[in-house]
Amino acid sequence: MKLLFFAERINIDFFKGDSLLLKRMMQGLAGKGSEIHAICHGHSGKVKVFPPADFWLYTKVFTFPLASFFAFKKFISLIEKNDFDAVVLKLPVCSGSGFWFELNPLIKGNFYSKIFNELKKRDIAFFVFVEGITEKDNFVSSLMGCSKETQINLLKKSDGVISLSELQNKILFSLGLNNPMAFFPAPVDTKKYFQEKISNKLNLSKEKINLLYLSSSCDLKDFLPFFNFIQVNNCVLYVISPFSSALDASIGLDKEIKKRNLETKIVFLTGFSNKTLFGLIPLFDAGVYLKKFNSDFADASYMMKISEYLSCGLPVLLPDIKGPIKQAGNAGINFEKTKTISKNELNNLSFEARNTAVKNLNLEKNICLIQDFIEKNIKDKKSFY
Repeated sequence: MKLLFFAERINIDFFKGDSLLLKRMMQGLAGKGSEIHAICHGHSGKVKVFPPADFWLYTKVFTFPLASFFAFKKFISLIEKNDFDAVVLKLPVCSGSGFWFELNPLIKGNFYSKIFNELKKRDIAFFVFVEGITEKDNFVSSLMGCSKETQINLLKKSDGVISLSELQNKILFSLGLNNPMAFFPAPVDTKKYFQEKISNKLNLSKEKINLLYLSSSCDLKDFLPFFNFIQVNNCVLYVISPFSSALDASIGLDKEIKKRNLETKIVFLTGFSNKTLFGLIPLFDAGVYLKKFNSDFADASYMMKISEYLSCGLPVLLPDIKGPIKQAGNAGINFEKTKTISKNELNNLSFEARNTAVKNLNLEKNICLIQDFIEKNIKDKKSFY
């Protein structure tokens, strides 16, 4: 297959869930023999990446008209020069806080409608990779042309939908979609992520429960439900994030840690590159996932960090949130319901965690499923005509 991925706001060099998901899907398909082109940002030895313009333009709201001009121009250029079997659209989700997200819709943008019209004109099959849906329309969603109405219309017109979980597909079905559906459940290379514990300089306690929290953000609101669990258990939470300390992450988080006398129970680690993380994870007793999105579709997602914990043989402590609980299966512990846990109990769940990852979240297995899904629905479209 010859595929074009359109994800003009994703930088695949970033160590973030959406970046990793897109990169692993594209590189996985390329490894299976497909020729993959991508309108996105970053670098890949297996994918032909075409950045539409400087990435900075795609991180600001006020630059969208200019950024969309470059993205559309690059899109037209590529589909005119290449005979693609299909295009995969990665839709952005307009959710956030601040002035622009609180402002009511003012302009009805047609950017993604224009993309669809060009695909229809050329009779190119297209699929939508949907991680989230715009829950509440605002100025940003109207400006970008990705309001909830626009997104649902695109999904209905597509030749297939790829989500992050079966739970998300059930929600889409309830919204009136009856397209072919598949899901790409935050897969990991289980041959790369392994259970072997390699000694390092962390000197983790053999008596205490050593917990690991990997996150690209550290918001106080995410930690609040977990503080009581930390206080009543004999544990230390090690945090690895872009922030070097609680103070860098959030002044509110720093104050709350001090207020609860948790300075010795919450430790921020630094100096670890993304490439070495997979060797660090197995050293801990359990992984921790904290973030809630408070929207049905987003909370039904499968999360990349959870897949990595499981693949390294770590059970996962998580809040009462449907997607992650389903993803972790019997290796997941809902800390809002289970108040205390022992180190021995966690260690006994290690095999279950690894088995869950190998069985349900293996990258190669899920790439084969996605490849078959896309190929079948391309053929179905051609046979229909």
